[in-house]
This record gives sequence, structure tokens and C-alpha cells, in this order.
Amino acid sequence: MKKTFVATPARAVLAGLAIIGSLAFTLVPMAPAQAAVQCPQPNSGGAPAVNQQHVFCGEVQVQAAGNRAKGFHSRPNGQSPATVTFTAATTNTPRGPAGIYVLRNFNITQNGATGTKTVSTMFPDTCSQANVVAAIQNAYNNRTGLVNGEFHGPSGASCQAGNPAASFNIVGYMNASGTVVTTAYPDY
Repeated sequence: MKKTFVATPARAVLAGLAIIGSLAFTLVPMAPAQAAVQCPQPNSGGAPAVNQQHVFCGEVQVQAAGNRAKGFHSRPNGQSPATVTFTAATTNTPRGPAGIYVLRNFNITQNGATGTKTVSTMFPDTCSQANVVAAIQNAYNNRTGLVNGEFHGPSGASCQAGNPAASFNIVGYMNASGTVVTTAYPDY
């Protein structure tokens, strides 16, 4: 007995779509996923230098009374570094222009020591690491004052927030020699 395969118009259309679809997926390259910042981080280049370890990875001060977590103000492209872990108590609350938010109750680990950070004001996740560094440098270079190492200034065009997107205020602090921004974050 001879079997005959009959192709109906519907089957032919589905088969054609399957072939075209598979070609589209093999011919169009997928964009690679954005990787998290690798820690530890050196100070940035440019003037002034920015303490990238503090801003992008966080730091832990080991103290007899307990470890103190400091820093961590940016998750470029929405990715947290391996040094930061969220807990069941971690919350994310919008604050200021759209994109700026406050992160509460998360852990930072550095050199095997872990501390809990209770609050951190965050740059918009849409800003890359280079965008955040440029925004901090712009804020310092266009500051309204410098008192005891503290400065306030605009983020500029490299990293914006809100709808429509616009520059936002940044507060930062310089080291004693005035050469490195030790910390900076949105001023909200």
C-alpha cells in the first residue's frame, strides 16, 4: 500500500512561516546582555576622579561594633554587582524625577565582610557607568559651591531623569586633598 502525503494550503503556509521564522532568528544577531559592573573598581579617569568602588560596588568598613556598609548609588543598566545582595526586607521607592529611587535594606560584601546598608539614593538604572561618572564630574565642574568638601551641581546631558528627561541635582563630597569625589548621588 502506497501512502501519499497531501499538502493542504494551510500546512504549506505554516511550513513556510516556520522556515522563514527560523531564518530570521538565525540571520539577526541577538544583542548581548549588559553585564554588571565588575568589582573592585579603580578611581575613574578625568577631573575630578570619582571613587567608582564606592559609587558602583559599595564599601564595607569593618568595626568592632559591627560592619558598616557605605556607598552603592548606581546599578548601570539595572544590573547589581556581585558585591550587592537584596534581602526580603529590601525595598525600592521612587523619589524625585522619574528614574531616581531610594533603595533600602540591602547587603554589601567587600573582602569577605558584609554590612547592611539602610538607605541609598540611586542614579537612574538607564544610565551607564560612563554616564554616571560624567554626570558626577559635570556636577562638580558646574557646582554652586564647595563647603567642607561638599558640592551641589547638575547632572548635565549624560545622565538624565524624569519625563521628559532632564538634568537633575547631584550632591557629592571631595576627599581632603580635593582630587577625588569620594561619594556622589542624586540630591533628593
